[in-house]
Amino acid sequence: MKTFRAEVASTASYELAEGPVWDADRERLLWVDIPRGRVLCGRLRPGGVEVSEEHRFAGTVGEPLCRPPMGGCWLRAAEGSASSILTGRGERDARC
Repeated sequence: MKTFRAEVASTASYELAEGPVWDADRERLLWVDIPRGRVLCGRLRPGGVEVSEEHRFAGTVGEPLCRPPMGGCWLRAAEGSASSILTGRGERDARC
């Protein structure tokens, strides 16, 4: 049986951080703080993860999806009664 050792990656605190996804194309980690409507992007550095980008939404967010058929990273976020998608370029697209 293979064993793994977990290490603290950040001293930051989140209300409910979920869905860590590795974006290999951009060499970054994406995760969400669901109830706070935050999508975070981080770079691996010695000693942990350094947040490099943060996107805020008015409502809750779901986990990021990297490499869907259209390429890049996408995210569904509830903003009031509408849904948005955050594209890999950081822009909001309301096609859904």
